[in-house]
Amino acid sequence: MKDAILSAAIQLANLTSFKKVTRAAIAMRAGVAPGLVSYHFKDMKGLRDAMIERAVESENLKLIGQALAERHPVALKASQV
Repeated sequence: MKDAILSAAIQLANLTSFKKVTRAAIAMRAGVAPGLVSYHFKDMKGLRDAMIERAVESENLKLIGQALAERHPVALKASQV
């Protein structure tokens, strides 16, 4: 379930921006209740961190670029490696 939510969040972020993705939109895309998004990712910061970590692992350059433009700490740390 957590992986489906994370995948849905990344798909939506690739369509718009990772800063504009909402719990409701993620839940709808993943086919789960919005409360499950909060259950698996306590807040949007935690979800965004997980999104960027996955983007780095999978070399999702679009999402990494968005995160770097926003100076997201996980993306900045990954860029130094």
